[in-house]
Amino acid sequence: TNPSGATSGGVPTNASAVVLNVTVTNTTATSYLTAYPAGLTSPPIVSDLNWTQGDTVPNLVVVNVSSSGQVAFYNSLGSTDLIVDVLGYYVGGGTLSQDPLSVTTTTLPQATVNQSYSTTLAASGGSGSYSWSVTGLPAGLLISTSGVISGIPTTAGTSTVSIKVTDSAEISSTVSLSLVTNPPISITTTSLPSATSNQAYSTTLSATGGDGGYTWSATGLPAGLSMSTSGVISGTAGYAGTASLAITVADASAQSTTTNLSLVTNPQFSTSNSPNWSGYAALSGPFDGVSATFNVASLTSPQPSICNQGTTDTLSQYCAMSEWVGIDGASNSDLIQAGIEETPIVGTNEFSIQPWWEILPASQTDITSIQVSAGDSVTVDIFATSTADLWGIEVLDNTNDESFTTYQYYYGPGTSAEWIVEATQINGVVSTLSPYSPVTFTNPEYNLAPSGGVDQQTEVFMVQNGSVVSSPSNISNNSFTVSYG
Repeated sequence: TNPSGATSGGVPTNASAVVLNVTVTNTTATSYLTAYPAGLTSPPIVSDLNWTQGDTVPNLVVVNVSSSGQVAFYNSLGSTDLIVDVLGYYVGGGTLSQDPLSVTTTTLPQATVNQSYSTTLAASGGSGSYSWSVTGLPAGLLISTSGVISGIPTTAGTSTVSIKVTDSAEISSTVSLSLVTNPPISITTTSLPSATSNQAYSTTLSATGGDGGYTWSATGLPAGLSMSTSGVISGTAGYAGTASLAITVADASAQSTTTNLSLVTNPQFSTSNSPNWSGYAALSGPFDGVSATFNVASLTSPQPSICNQGTTDTLSQYCAMSEWVGIDGASNSDLIQAGIEETPIVGTNEFSIQPWWEILPASQTDITSIQVSAGDSVTVDIFATSTADLWGIEVLDNTNDESFTTYQYYYGPGTSAEWIVEATQINGVVSTLSPYSPVTFTNPEYNLAPSGGVDQQTEVFMVQNGSVVSSPSNISNNSFTVSYG
């Protein structure tokens, strides 16, 4: 009994520790005993008694009591009878230091498929050095006895990993942690929206996999556009054309991947009417080159009574039409051009076909060295040479593999480039356009001079007697068609 009141063995409720005589007997295995405050998640790494199988061993032990006044005992191996005698206690005398073995690693860094991975586990408490074992690791990862998980994982997913640490006294502690293995980093954007010259542009790229924290970069962007590290391509596009971009994204662990995408910049479009032109005119000069491939048209109904208009010529030029490629003429009186002309033969439903080139103000020069027929594929290329003001004019009949080239001096400003079906103008008189088969221009291209400006293109409709008689289609797949009506 105790005047202050006792819970058990004469120990008062305000005791902080007890002095025990602890005896083991009838031991079935070589082992050790630990006394500790009840309620701990695992016993401390302390040996209060050690014995060999069959021994009877006593020892004096001082141990803290739990908040409920209880003491627990741990036997490592086998079984034993346990005798506990309370010899005394401490009141307000502090606590007995305990240092249980535990795994202090609480999270595992994420891994990525096919990327090198390494992390070192940590523990505290116990006695002596630690050895480690793990179950549940993803395929491709291993653990060393020193606690390093490493390797190259091969499968994405989330694994539940059981981690066990053991000290030199064969005391162990186990925890379960999750290990996330991400798929490889990849760019999920597969195409880019087209831009328009001289208009604001913005698009955001996306990626998946890896360790997150993406950083983006790109090469090959058109003038006026840039990419932020967050994956936004933005700015005001300059010249029209197709740019080949190499886009790279890196994750937080510096792993990266690159993909190639195309960015099409369309020119600005406006609409204009003309009494003798139909097609497209680029107004973003100065230009130093223009080209296109087109089919040679047929006059489907030359209407000789209309085309004759009182002329006595066998070939009536008053209903002649041409399809051509050139530079200048849209906003000035200069023009360098080459193409094919179809002219009705008076008194018949037939027509002649003539390739030609022209530099205003000089008259048209016929090309007689090649023969061109309706339906032939013809390429016209007009280009500045390295010699100042000297230009090349090339007409190629792809169907017959015949070509013509001439070099001429041209002094125009190069402010526009055109791909046109024209009602021929003779002596200031615009021809009445005869019906014709559609003309398709493919690969209508130009070269901007070094001081070239922002792309602007005008869609030109031919209007005669208040009616549209020739119209271009929208540009699609780098081609357009000009049709009668």
